[in-house]
Amino acid sequence: MANNPAPERLFFAEADTRLVQALSASFEGNYDNVLLFDGDLVLEGDFLDAVAGIGSLDDVDLVVITGDLTVSGPIALYEFLPGLYVGGTTRAETLEGGDCEIYIQDGTFTHLVYGYYNDGILEACTVETPWVINYNHDLSVSAPDARLVDNYGNDDNADFGSENIVESFVTEVVDPEYKSIKVPEFLERLRAGLPVLRPGARTAKDAVLADVARARADRVLHLDLSERKLKEFPAEVLRMPWLRTLVLDGNPIGRLPDEIGTLTDLELLSVRDCGLAELPASIGRLSRLRVLRIAGNTTYDFSTEPAHRPIRLPDTIGRLTTLEELDVSELSSKPSGTGEALPDITPFALPETAGNLIHLRRLVADQTNLVFPASMQGLASLEEISMVGRSWRYLKRFPEALTGFPNLRKLELRGNFFQEIPATLLRLTNLEELDLDNALGLVKTPLPDLSRLLRLRVLKLSGLTDHTGVPVPSHELLRPVLANPLPALEELEIDRWGAEDRGGRGPMTADVIAGIGAFQSLKRIDLSFNGLAELPDGFFTLPAVEQIDLRYNALSREVRRRVADAYPGARIDFRDQGGVDGDSEREQATAAGSLITQANALRGRGEWSAALAEYDKAIAQYTEGDADSAYGLLYAYYGKMWIHGKVGHGDEGTEQYRAQHRRDGFAVAETCMRLVPPVWQIFHFTDEGQFQREVVRYATNFLAWEIIHAEDPAPTPKDLADALRLIEKGVACADGGDHLYLHDTYARVLLALGRESDAWREVQRALAIDPAFAPLRDLRVDHRYQAWADRSAGTGD
Repeated sequence: MANNPAPERLFFAEADTRLVQALSASFEGNYDNVLLFDGDLVLEGDFLDAVAGIGSLDDVDLVVITGDLTVSGPIALYEFLPGLYVGGTTRAETLEGGDCEIYIQDGTFTHLVYGYYNDGILEACTVETPWVINYNHDLSVSAPDARLVDNYGNDDNADFGSENIVESFVTEVVDPEYKSIKVPEFLERLRAGLPVLRPGARTAKDAVLADVARARADRVLHLDLSERKLKEFPAEVLRMPWLRTLVLDGNPIGRLPDEIGTLTDLELLSVRDCGLAELPASIGRLSRLRVLRIAGNTTYDFSTEPAHRPIRLPDTIGRLTTLEELDVSELSSKPSGTGEALPDITPFALPETAGNLIHLRRLVADQTNLVFPASMQGLASLEEISMVGRSWRYLKRFPEALTGFPNLRKLELRGNFFQEIPATLLRLTNLEELDLDNALGLVKTPLPDLSRLLRLRVLKLSGLTDHTGVPVPSHELLRPVLANPLPALEELEIDRWGAEDRGGRGPMTADVIAGIGAFQSLKRIDLSFNGLAELPDGFFTLPAVEQIDLRYNALSREVRRRVADAYPGARIDFRDQGGVDGDSEREQATAAGSLITQANALRGRGEWSAALAEYDKAIAQYTEGDADSAYGLLYAYYGKMWIHGKVGHGDEGTEQYRAQHRRDGFAVAETCMRLVPPVWQIFHFTDEGQFQREVVRYATNFLAWEIIHAEDPAPTPKDLADALRLIEKGVACADGGDHLYLHDTYARVLLALGRESDAWREVQRALAIDPAFAPLRDLRVDHRYQAWADRSAGTGD
């Protein structure tokens, strides 16, 4: 029998004084009564039952043990009261917390530490336990040797999460519907000494180390380990001196080893969002490095102001004389203070030695208040600078220092908070692309005469601002821009100037853009979201136009027909002409159109079954009743297909439920494809034509994806040929980066057909548009793709 101290009942303030304010320093709740054990406590069985056997827990808010706590059974505290504080070391079978607050020091737990849901708090110093499981709980535990399970989602620090729980653990402890661990069953198997992991199951760390070992054995040249939950730099990589590409983005590794300088063949090093406090001086030994990406690397010290500390760059960075691209984005913090007097986001300075980067061509400093050293001024190699603003990381003053780079061709400054665009911008006489989208809301003075930029090919002047309290710019800013010709201009974006809220001037009038006819080299024009009811005569005299975006204006049928007649070979988007007599607007006036409107509203609220029923009623009107509209019938089927795709590939309900939606969606998608004309017959310059293209994109992707992922029965060669025929139609209707999902499916169909080279070529095209496109991540890191990329670049195996 343990010689336990007798418990004392104290008010919280008394107990806190006894423990020198340790309780008030820890607990966030308001508590009255404390059951205090002064000294070590040894208990048999369940913690709460054992404590209740010593002293009643009635009206007890906290149990406090000043010494060590040893329990032969579990510590399982799921109710709001009582909470627990242990001043010494805690030993138990488990430590489980729910709605209460638990604060312990070091500890050892035979089976697991578990935090359930988010109402309580469980904090500990360093503990020994094989498993730490968190289900959306405020859980702060250091357990260096434990396997971490995120039972709610897929936390970056977890070894197991929703993406790999089902495949990693035995079926007895898994809830496949929610992709989570059933903790009681999990604990029961641990107590019985039975395995909980499947044979061959690996933690995230195990998996990445195995991949690195395989890559080393295969002598791969390009290694992408982004977002693999690494908590430290994988040392095995240092045994691959032949590496040319190393990507570690999104891993909280904390530091790069000094030995990184031994990888002297590296041409690309990307360590974005890795929690790095500094780059080692040995980085200067990477004499072949062409691309260095260190964006988002910050550490925090809340004892200083500002608490946010960006990565420190060594002077040796100036030795990287082959460097062509440098990314230092997201390295500024929000300064202290409030209101209009708030200064710019904190500066981030490049070292003086950056002036030695004589081959630097592209500099990316998005969401960073970049300070250029004097040594960089006039750097002849620099051709592209991006200083894009976003959220609270925006610039209030135009960074005039960047006008000192004489050969700058591309300048991206969208999303900032400028009050003036200075005339010094005109020093950049070689500028070809200028992006000031969403950056003019506070500009009060006229823009400089951009016609002096004789090489300008792309000009982006979107008006809509995302900054709270910042108005849409005055239309008067546009008049001087369009008053003088830009002879080389091929692409012009003057969109989203028609808002009536947030200080907007309301719909734009045609006279604001009257000078557009002087831009005779224009190929692509975006005038969407402007509320235009008319277009100036000069708009119809542009000989080189290939693409026009006129969405969300108020153009009559006559104006739209005039545009279509003027540019018969151009791709024109006329969708959403509010309040005018388009086909889709007339449909809403019919009974069937009213049913579609109701179905759309239900769909928007996630009431899937009710929405499907309304679409079916509309289809019946079109096929069995008096309503007659090919557009309306197609729209109703499209709405059904969208719902089936959303549910079938979502996470609602059981897998059987989702599979049924996929089967139903397949049939509806086939119907949609029968209702649309052949792709080459779709008139893309009409509202209906644009909608038909969207239907083709969605339906072909739905059908092709389902075909190649069929399991019972598996797809036949004919099925795969049909999938290829379908997805090729979808790709033909794709519009750039907005529809990369089609290229993803296209590549997978080609792989299923054994056409690997064609598949990898499609992956390469898509990644050239968006290198971070998430659905292609598995193909991007596929060793077969990397080998093909090496061969196609003529760089070896």
